[in-house]
Amino acid sequence: MDSTGILRRVSWFADLSPGDLTRLAERSDTRWYPKGSILFYEGDPGDYLVIVLKGRVRIALLDSDGNETIIRDLGPDEVMGELSLLDGQPRSATAIAVERTQVLRVARSVFLALLQQRPNVALNVMLRITADLRRATEQIRTLSLADLRGQVVRCHLQIALERGLPVDGSVTLRPRPPRLEIARRIGCRPESVSRAMRELLDGRFITATKGGVVIEPRATRRYWPSLQPSPLATPSFAVTPSLLVPS
Repeated sequence: MDSTGILRRVSWFADLSPGDLTRLAERSDTRWYPKGSILFYEGDPGDYLVIVLKGRVRIALLDSDGNETIIRDLGPDEVMGELSLLDGQPRSATAIAVERTQVLRVARSVFLALLQQRPNVALNVMLRITADLRRATEQIRTLSLADLRGQVVRCHLQIALERGLPVDGSVTLRPRPPRLEIARRIGCRPESVSRAMRELLDGRFITATKGGVVIEPRATRRYWPSLQPSPLATPSFAVTPSLLVPS
């Protein structure tokens, strides 16, 4: 698929005209990153928007020893790096290719011009930022829990949301998130995650299944009662399209 078709899959740009998409694609470039490579580091200049085409990217904070605190994972058609483009500040986290990954990069100047000329895109960006703020609030709430079992349950549910899974009943995660990933998301030792998982399994809050785990509804009711089917999704905000002035 060419860059125009790729851009159309991204919710921010879905309402743009073919001409708009063509001009945006002409001012963008694609890059491949091997597994484990860095797309950008925290503190780097934020001079381009990144759209994941293939693979998976992890957004994380790295300490001086290279240890990760995982913020979230992004998959195909998801976007990252918009905050630095908007405020001109350096990158606030590090982006790591979890597997071989292809991305489309949109230059900051092109993206800002698009926001000025296309209100629907600007509104979608605002909705995305709002969703990210809600996600950050829930992450803080997760970390503030004194009960490690609750942290582990909520972390699994957050991963389900990132994978686009429905969370209005039992939630099946397959493949099962590695305990090291869970530990890096909530800031504890992998051994502590294993102990909490055993207790959750014994209490039937979580059920083991082939190649994965099932988060039972009673676990959600206890540890994340306010969770709605898609609270962290970024909805599309449709407005009457206008003409993009070529430049």
